[in-house]
Amino acid sequence: MVPLLQATSALGKLPSSGAFSIFTWLFQGISNLSGTAHGDYSPETFAYRSHRSLENRDPTLMWGGGCTSGSRPFKSDLELDLWRPKSPNGKTIFHVHGGGWSLLDKSNSFVIDFLLDNGVTVVSPQYSLVCEGYNGVDMLDDLYAARQFLSLNAESWGINDTEVGALGTSSGGHLAMLLAFSNPSNFTFVQNMYGPGDFSEWFESGWVASGTSGREFTCHNQGDHWSFVPPSCDDNGVGSVSPVALIGPESPRTVSIHGSMDSLIPYYLSESLHDTLDSNAVRNSLITLNGFDHVLDLGYGSVGNQLCRYSLLQLLNNQKIEGRGGGDVVLAFSLLGCLWGAGLTVRSFQLARRGYKVDRRT
Repeated sequence: MVPLLQATSALGKLPSSGAFSIFTWLFQGISNLSGTAHGDYSPETFAYRSHRSLENRDPTLMWGGGCTSGSRPFKSDLELDLWRPKSPNGKTIFHVHGGGWSLLDKSNSFVIDFLLDNGVTVVSPQYSLVCEGYNGVDMLDDLYAARQFLSLNAESWGINDTEVGALGTSSGGHLAMLLAFSNPSNFTFVQNMYGPGDFSEWFESGWVASGTSGREFTCHNQGDHWSFVPPSCDDNGVGSVSPVALIGPESPRTVSIHGSMDSLIPYYLSESLHDTLDSNAVRNSLITLNGFDHVLDLGYGSVGNQLCRYSLLQLLNNQKIEGRGGGDVVLAFSLLGCLWGAGLTVRSFQLARRGYKVDRRT
């Protein structure tokens, strides 16, 4: 069980500048979509590669008729944000944003400010979106180019290129694992926040949220629509974008945080992922939040967000991640969250009494 003082040390601090706002504190990284609440940080932005051209690119033929208002505008270059802490500790997080492979942008995160406050440099790239006509392999290629760009500039940026961990949320968690498992020497760990790790299993089951299968959800091969899974959503294509297929003995340490009642990305996908990590003797932990749905880290004071931050600190310091269902740690997280968040974390507190568990305490 995690000592109380150790647990509370992961919770962060009040905004250090400007008028205090409980709303901003609770929703930091969400309300302003900047990834920071303190207003103390701003990123340097670099163009790291040009979009690859797609023959006869026609937005009317793409997934859902093209990107929606929730997506970033299409530009010829893909960009990368470099967030520098005031007192760097030599550690770096390579952050991959979520959004169903078609929404949001590199600045969308719940924890960038927390990492910066703790001396961690954050590199957050854009990647090609499926609604622009690109597939999962294209996205992996983009992220690999972004990781190479980091390596090429590490010395001038003051980054230790051997101390880089990967972090992603939802679809970003999937892509972060895909990148880390295919390039294990480039990452010391990967933290997956409720992203799908096993597409082959997902494809053969019902998708809880809509009653459709995973194959129907990610393979929009109607007419000339593009597909997330290349080239035609066959088994080989599924394997090319399935992180579990890339796991080997050299895979980096992996932590997943997943709600047992996730209605979008089924929880059993994480169980399958971590079973495979076990069979390859890869150091790993699966943190289960009983009764939680998707986006369990919504709100800075929520139980899920606190566990996310605790886990990141343990990974960055190469420490064990421990816990027990319904134990004192969850109660401590929940009570402190209630002090911060009032309305939003009341639900978190009620659900947290059911407990969370950490499998494979590594």
